[in-house]
Amino acid sequence: MKNIYTDASADSNNAVIGFTCYDNHVVTSEKTRVLKKITVNQAEMMSVLFALTEYPREPLTIHSDSEYVVKTLNGEYKIKKHKELWEITKKLFEQRKSHITHVKVHAKNERNNRIDKLVRTTLRNTRK
Repeated sequence: MKNIYTDASADSNNAVIGFTCYDNHVVTSEKTRVLKKITVNQAEMMSVLFALTEYPREPLTIHSDSEYVVKTLNGEYKIKKHKELWEITKKLFEQRKSHITHVKVHAKNERNNRIDKLVRTTLRNTRK
């Protein structure tokens, strides 16, 4: 099973979503996308959707530092906003028999810190 670390960062104009994929402890893919005018919570959700669409036939273990995303996908939070987008995300997540876990933000988790740095750097570069 692939291990995917997702993250997002946003300012008032842009958001950057991204993921890093590890297969047997080796980085096999790392991608980011710039999106316009969305909130950081939307961006965090979109980063998971981005990863799910990149691996359409595989179960994934997803790691996110967004409590909002993790608890929503695990059914602990009710969906109040962006219902259509959540429905798509949850459907893909469940079809692939994927799992999601919460990782502490800015802790000593090298993999989470790697994707965090990548999305923040990409966001800073959109301002140039």
